Amino acid sequence: MAIELIILNFFEIFHRCYAVNKEKAYLIFEDLTDKGFRNVDRRVGLNISHYKLVLSALAKYHAAT
Repeated sequence: MAIELIILNFFEIFHRCYAVNKEKAYLIFEDLTDKGFRNVDRRVGLNISHYKLVLSALAKYHAAT
């Protein structure tokens, strides 16, 4: 896979930041529900497949930074 495709695919998993205000302490991010993302019930937690996806994304982020 070409490095350009790896980089493009990598950034698809992150949200866009539209505004940052340090004085008023807020950030405005893209709503990821439009892309099919949702929060997990914190009382239930993640299953092993979700943990693998999270760790894979973190590994890609670590490799890119």
